[in-house]
Amino acid sequence: MIDESFHLTPLDVRRYDFGKSLRGYDPERVEQFREQVATELERLSRQIHDLEGRARGFQDQLRQFRERDKALN
Repeated sequence: MIDESFHLTPLDVRRYDFGKSLRGYDPERVEQFREQVATELERLSRQIHDLEGRARGFQDQLRQFRERDKALN
């Protein structure tokens, strides 16, 4: 189940500003992690799109099989 109230895009991750503090995080490591997260979000987004397309195809195929089964009966 997907929670539509929170939608995070790879661009959101890349553009988010963590701010600076005196003893904060290592900026290079934060940037590296943000890039990894954004890349993974892109991969997952493509995978979801592909799987949704395949699911639609399976649903169409199932509908056709049911119509054939109904016609045979």
